[in-house]
Amino acid sequence: MFINESKREIIVSKAEYTKAMKVGTPEFEDLFRAKQICPNAKVIIKKSNNKNNYKNLTKKFMLNYVNANDKNYIETFEQLFNSIGETIYDEANDEYKEVSFFYVRNEFLKRYPQFMTPSDRKKFEEANKPALTTVSTEEFTEEITDEVA
Repeated sequence: MFINESKREIIVSKAEYTKAMKVGTPEFEDLFRAKQICPNAKVIIKKSNNKNNYKNLTKKFMLNYVNANDKNYIETFEQLFNSIGETIYDEANDEYKEVSFFYVRNEFLKRYPQFMTPSDRKKFEEANKPALTTVSTEEFTEEITDEVA
């Protein structure tokens, strides 16, 4: 929540505004205090910059794409969609997770990063960049000698 006194605005996110409409919540109290500080201010709901980044990644689109481009993975992907609402064990992170549409979507994006937004793709590539390994000159020379012999 942000008060812009010069423009007489109280700027809130949509989530804050939704919570503030319930009497007794901390957001309600915050908005109430903000209105006491600036009684003539209008409440403005700020728009999210990230909204609709993946609005076209529907269940139908993802299933059709996997079916058309990766037949080996379609059964696994259908099982993921069918398990929405269930709890599964995520071996990679060693934890239990509830399968949601967003979990399935993120699995789709990991497998097909070309559908990621540029900023998400950059983060994904940084996180999955292979680690460089160093080899001593002696080890390298030994490997070459072994291959030649």
